[in-house]
Amino acid sequence: MATAALHVMVLPLPTQGHVTPLMELSHRLGDHGFEVTFVCTEPVVINAMRQTTMHDDGKIHLVCIPDGLADGDDCMDLGKVLDALSRCMPSYVEDLIRKTKVKWLVADTNMGALCFEVAKKLGVRVASFFPASAACLGTLFSVPKLIEDGIFDDKGFPTRLGAFELAPKMPPLYTSHMVWSVDGGPEVQHAAFQLVCRNNQASSLAEITVCNSFLEAEATAFELFPNILPIGPLFADRRKYKNPSNCCL
Repeated sequence: MATAALHVMVLPLPTQGHVTPLMELSHRLGDHGFEVTFVCTEPVVINAMRQTTMHDDGKIHLVCIPDGLADGDDCMDLGKVLDALSRCMPSYVEDLIRKTKVKWLVADTNMGALCFEVAKKLGVRVASFFPASAACLGTLFSVPKLIEDGIFDDKGFPTRLGAFELAPKMPPLYTSHMVWSVDGGPEVQHAAFQLVCRNNQASSLAEITVCNSFLEAEATAFELFPNILPIGPLFADRRKYKNPSNCCL
């Protein structure tokens, strides 16, 4: 008797640079026999992705959920988007997990605070996926130390301008160009920083953390942050996907 395919939910942050690599990862999971429910809040993205899944023999199911924005809200207003996601995403994820009976949640690290705890509460195992480099993710994980060292205050604002290093042989970072240094004014920047901090706390709930990079590209970062594993590069052109880092699958 054939064994049912392991069912996985994949949840990106609903922006193109996050949706695309997680869709590529979903294809890899489908190739390895997993059944995937791919969840996103953006109907335009979902519709565009439908054509990319035709060869997966129905292993990838696309589900669109509301973005939580009120009528008339600007979807380009990061502050409103973050607020809407924070309010609505946990309940959406809980409902979907109950309906789909998935065994694993593979979610964007940037969504961790909004879904990891819910998944664990329902007995679902969690994998955290970061769509960019290990150095970038390691920098986010280093926020407590950056505050302790006096480089940033506890609201995420730099105490001085200029470059700093996380470690020798790591590329320099600039206090005015951090992930949470977003447009929209101090309030939005602080909200983004708070989400980073909450995501860091939620990261302990993930059994594994992977990123869209490979060892040869940033060996120092992977040495400095050994809990981050490479799984990239995840190309949109699937003919290029064979890479030693994919062995994590």
